[in-house]
Amino acid sequence: AALGRVDLKLADLGNITLAGTARSNGFGTLEQRVNQRSREDLYTFDLSANIDAGKLLPKKLGIQIPVYAGISRIGSTPEYDPYDLDIKLKDKLSYTPTKQAKDSIKRNSQDITTIKTVNFTNVRKIKTDGKKPQIWSVTNFDLNYSYLETKQTNPLIDNYEVRRTRGALGYSYAPQPKYFEPFKRLIKSKSKWLALIKDINFNYVPSQLSFKADVFRQFGATRPRNVGGGPYK
Repeated sequence: AALGRVDLKLADLGNITLAGTARSNGFGTLEQRVNQRSREDLYTFDLSANIDAGKLLPKKLGIQIPVYAGISRIGSTPEYDPYDLDIKLKDKLSYTPTKQAKDSIKRNSQDITTIKTVNFTNVRKIKTDGKKPQIWSVTNFDLNYSYLETKQTNPLIDNYEVRRTRGALGYSYAPQPKYFEPFKRLIKSKSKWLALIKDINFNYVPSQLSFKADVFRQFGATRPRNVGGGPYK
């Protein structure tokens, strides 16, 4: 078995990570018997990037774009043919006459899962002019988006696919409070007993205005493999 990992730092932008593993047929611990060890060749691949794309733009714009993107793949090839369990896959491939047929047999016997994802989290414009935000300021808005795709194929499933997409637009504004103190001018006494009444106040402005619009979409499809050929029934 072999494994590896590489982390690449992109200055202030973020980082990229690459990781992978490989395990051959027959792998196992010293305590395991031969029939308890792996009966497949297995490999994994994982590439991900976590960056702030807003730093690629001029700083004076104040754009914040956190991005996460990743792709992972897990694949395995069995030692024995999944349809003829008493025949090793390499033996079946050796007496298969054409390259096209060999590729088809090998492809149908593998179990492969691929996952792709892209996320934009809290994309927004940061206020850079030093002024107080207004109710119409673009800095009150934020955007979130995510995309996830999963694909799988194995000896029983010709194609399995799921795609999930989600988008959200948010708005949040906290206005300056405006307090009304009805007894402050009426009570002139400095008595500590009347201080509680004198300090009574009401904020007649909403403390926060916010809303969020969320859209979610999902698509899924599964096509079983037609093992043995012939029409579906």
